[in-house]
Amino acid sequence: MNTKTLTIGGILLTALGAWVSRITGLVSDAQLLYAFFALSVVTLSASISYIISWTATDGYKKYNWPPNRWKEQAIKRKIFKCAWWSGGGSMVSCGTVVLICAATGKLLLVYSIIWLILSVMVGATSPGLRDFFVDNLIQRLKRWAKGRNEIGNEALDRPSEVPRD
Repeated sequence: MNTKTLTIGGILLTALGAWVSRITGLVSDAQLLYAFFALSVVTLSASISYIISWTATDGYKKYNWPPNRWKEQAIKRKIFKCAWWSGGGSMVSCGTVVLICAATGKLLLVYSIIWLILSVMVGATSPGLRDFFVDNLIQRLKRWAKGRNEIGNEALDRPSEVPRD
């Protein structure tokens, strides 16, 4: 299964589950609306954190080392640490603002623990996602835009062979 199929299937399954839960009375409209806004806030915060992390990491490595040294293990570790801390730190900052505005009392403690786990996940996945997007996805999109697929169109680029009788 490809990613598109899994994403569409997940969205449809979630929508079906929400609809069945609403019809059977397990959740109210207010709860569904709250869940939608909570998911939107988490998605927006994670997106902002990834953008901040990728920008900070790119600036950190460009201004501290020449490109020929980026593959060294010691420098690569420093770059990854910058990505982890900037991704997780920006997610914690977004969460602090959101939780101060949205929660009080015991809910603040519960939401803070959940947000801390989400922040660790964003920080830990930031270098890997950045490498995936920059090294793989963008290159594939450039090849696709030029009319070449992953395998390449070398067979279409060279002249055809004339069969000999």
